[in-house]
Amino acid sequence: MKSKIILLFFFLASLSLAAQKYNDPETLAEKAWKEVVQLLQTEAAFFEGKKGRIRLRQSEYTDFKFNKLSVSENQLMSETHSTNRFFLEEYKEQVRKDTYQFYPLEFRIKSVGFTYGDQFYFDHFPEWVFLKVEWFGENISQKTEAKERDPETKTWKVLPVEETKTDSFQLPVRTKNREKILKAIDRFQSTLLKKDLQDEINH
Repeated sequence: MKSKIILLFFFLASLSLAAQKYNDPETLAEKAWKEVVQLLQTEAAFFEGKKGRIRLRQSEYTDFKFNKLSVSENQLMSETHSTNRFFLEEYKEQVRKDTYQFYPLEFRIKSVGFTYGDQFYFDHFPEWVFLKVEWFGENISQKTEAKERDPETKTWKVLPVEETKTDSFQLPVRTKNREKILKAIDRFQSTLLKKDLQDEINH
């Protein structure tokens, strides 16, 4: 009988610990962020290979194409191919790869929104737009690798790699999915931020 009581005690204790771990803000945030990443990766997969426009007089290029686009739990990678449709083969081309490294559980999101009138856009606007995520502080590492194609020699010149810090990144999404994406970000943000605010109240 005594052994059964001891086993029952350990069983209930293990359930209690499991429940505490499940309700832990960081555990909940990690689960919520995975949901966000899954939704964003779905959008990235859709837009990979898609073409867009660049506003006139805001760049030396007029068109771009997403050669590659991917989102993981700690990284966003975008590779674009930019051209000028007015000069075609007479003008240089550029292939640019931007890699953003971030740590969502260590930093906090400041704002999330959709950019209108931005430098980049799609013929399918407003069905296709850009989502911008801004974080507190410049804690995102951005690495830019680029090369340009000379129109006369037809050769590619690799440009120096640039590594900087930034506080935001953006990626294309379909308007029909934006509510679902925003709700997922809300669930992620509310777990850690709510804990931060409660800690301040109890301070």
